[in-house]
Amino acid sequence: MQTDTLHRYQVGELYHESRKSWPEGSQFNYRGGGAELLLLYDHPTDKELQDVRKGNAQFAILPYRSVLFLLFRFGDGGWSDAPFAWWMVPEDQRILPPTDLTPESRSLLNVILVGADDGLIKVLRLVTLSPHFTREMFACIHRQAGSKWEGIAAHDRHIGGAYSRWQTQARMVKDAISKCASGD
Repeated sequence: MQTDTLHRYQVGELYHESRKSWPEGSQFNYRGGGAELLLLYDHPTDKELQDVRKGNAQFAILPYRSVLFLLFRFGDGGWSDAPFAWWMVPEDQRILPPTDLTPESRSLLNVILVGADDGLIKVLRLVTLSPHFTREMFACIHRQAGSKWEGIAAHDRHIGGAYSRWQTQARMVKDAISKCASGD
C-alpha cells in the first residue's frame, strides 16, 4: 500500500509524536518520494545549530555493495555519513525517484536536526542538490530497488566493510561518485 501523506514538521515540536529521545547519529532516507537527512545530536551546540541552519552544506554519495552512503558536512565541520538501504524503508513509503529527469532537474533534501536528548526539532533546512548529484543518487536508489535484499546482517557487514576499507568519511568522499554543495 502506498501512502501520500506528507509529514509536517515544525521547529520546537517533536520529530515523532511518541518519541522523546533518540540515539545520536544520522539517517538518510528516500521515502514517500522525498529525500531526508535526519541529524540526531545530543544537546547540540549553538555552532552546530548555526552550521546546519545556515552554513555551507556539502554532500557526496558513495555506493558500496548494498549500501548507499550519503556523506555530508555543514559549515567548517568534518565529514559525516548516513548509510541508506532501500529495503529498510517501510514498504508503504517506498516510492522510487523519477527517471524522467531534465538536465536541470534537482532533488530537494530536507535536513532536520533533532535533539537526541529531547526529541524536539531544532533546525529545518531545505537544500537543493545539483543536477548531476540528483541523477547519480536516483540511479543508485533504482539499482538498490532492483537488487535482491540480502538481509540486515549482510547490510551491517557491508557498512562495517566500508568503514574498514576507507577508515574515515573524508577518505570516503575522495572515492564518491558525485559531490555537490547546496545550490550548485
